[in-house]
Amino acid sequence: MEGRNGYGILTAPDEDLTFYVLAVEGSDVESAIVDAWALVDPEFDLAPNDLIEQPATGGLERVVFITYDTDDETKVVLAGAQLYQGVVYVLLGRGEVIAFQQRQSQVAIIGTGLTINALEHANLTGVEPLRLTADLLAEFEAYILDAMKLFNIPGAAVSVVQDGEIIYAEGFGVRELGKNDPVTPETLMMVGSVTKSMTTMLMATLVDDGLMDWDTPVIDVIPTFALADPELTQEITLRNLVCACTGVPRRDFEVLMNYDDLSAEDIVESLASFELFTDFGEAFQYSNQMVATGGYAAAAVAGAEYGSLYNGYMEAVEERVFTPIGMTSTTSSFQVVLASNNYGTPHGLDLDF
Repeated sequence: MEGRNGYGILTAPDEDLTFYVLAVEGSDVESAIVDAWALVDPEFDLAPNDLIEQPATGGLERVVFITYDTDDETKVVLAGAQLYQGVVYVLLGRGEVIAFQQRQSQVAIIGTGLTINALEHANLTGVEPLRLTADLLAEFEAYILDAMKLFNIPGAAVSVVQDGEIIYAEGFGVRELGKNDPVTPETLMMVGSVTKSMTTMLMATLVDDGLMDWDTPVIDVIPTFALADPELTQEITLRNLVCACTGVPRRDFEVLMNYDDLSAEDIVESLASFELFTDFGEAFQYSNQMVATGGYAAAAVAGAEYGSLYNGYMEAVEERVFTPIGMTSTTSSFQVVLASNNYGTPHGLDLDF
């Protein structure tokens, strides 16, 4: 990291990835990005490929993200900008596509670590939550509808829990874009990564029952477990599988493209092929495979044999999480979901955004 002529430069260790951080006076975001490139590289002449207007929240006036046409699939060039009170805060980036993938945790630290000091940031430390009174209800529901519009969400189900009781449950919008079937509080939704909290809860029940310890080495539970670093393999504990801090990078494409063909054991064994780009504890690195391994390790502790870890996980999470806390409608079966005739249809960006 270095400063130069009024802007900052962050360079990857192999010099295959560079970011520039600038503050440009003015309210024209696109012009500010052009001026920023001219400052860091007077010969920059790439044409924008996509301009994505992102939701401006937290007091920001505009948030823009641009990718550029490099004519080289191995290269990526991008710009992000935030407008606030006559200043455009610009982050420029360029480098190798592979480096972006390998260093995505550090890239995320750069992106989330940038703070606009002029922007007032709410601090809710020690603030008591408001009671959802009749007076607040209309404002709360208007907020939900505004958020749905802002983030292009066709439908949502919202509940509020206070003092251990559900005091509010309501559906908003529709279950499928372009259709009229409404979302209700009973509409089944794809759970996504909330399964991670279910997995850690499952693990905690086993710790509470004295069947495992958070600091037990993973290899004591799953002997085939291995990372690319043999020394780290010996040190990783059950707690570490769910800390997102081990240095194991995020690699979702193997799961996204092959989820029908991957067994639980395949996912565990795939970790040995993941090249490490940060040290243990250096960076937050979200890893679906590591948390999944935490769930499968819990299944093994609960009695599942290697080769049946997925079924063992589902049985254990049903017995130890869903049933005790009253999640009577939760299911891992698509057949059950379809038969309910009250489920949300997934919506999202396609490859053309």
